Amino acid sequence: MAPQGGRLLVASRLATSLSRAASVETVAREAVRTLHESFDYYLAVVQRLDPDGYLRVTGRSKELYKSGGELVMPREIEELLSAHEDVAQVFAIGLTDERWGEIGCAVVVRRTGAAITEDDVIALCKAKLARFKVPKRVVFLEQDDLPKTPTGKVQKYRLVPMAEQRVRGAAQ
Repeated sequence: MAPQGGRLLVASRLATSLSRAASVETVAREAVRTLHESFDYYLAVVQRLDPDGYLRVTGRSKELYKSGGELVMPREIEELLSAHEDVAQVFAIGLTDERWGEIGCAVVVRRTGAAITEDDVIALCKAKLARFKVPKRVVFLEQDDLPKTPTGKVQKYRLVPMAEQRVRGAAQ
């Protein structure tokens, strides 16, 4: 991979790339054409070049959030927490914060009968993640409460206002 200036990407460094897809809706195609005439659609992904030469997708750039000046990749938090036996699904999102700019929030769907708590989630993250990556808030939702597309994909951008409302409600 040769980003700006033809320099090769160093193994384990992160980079954002733009991918092209030929089949997209006409509206999206027209909007993107203003960016660059020869591309139909852009998808910015964050990738890491492994020492074996393979690119590993680590997330989408629009899902990153900045907390206290540090970029946080939600996928790392999600992979850690989804490995826990009491967690059915998890989504890491950034919530607006006056002091830090954004803070991490883990939106967790518990497995049936599970009793994982906010303290459990935060303790697990503190044990395995860098301090700036540890979510400051945890919101628990039921599977049916997750905002989804007609095909069943969870819409993370719609989780943000839901989580902010619950966090504000709990603070009062």
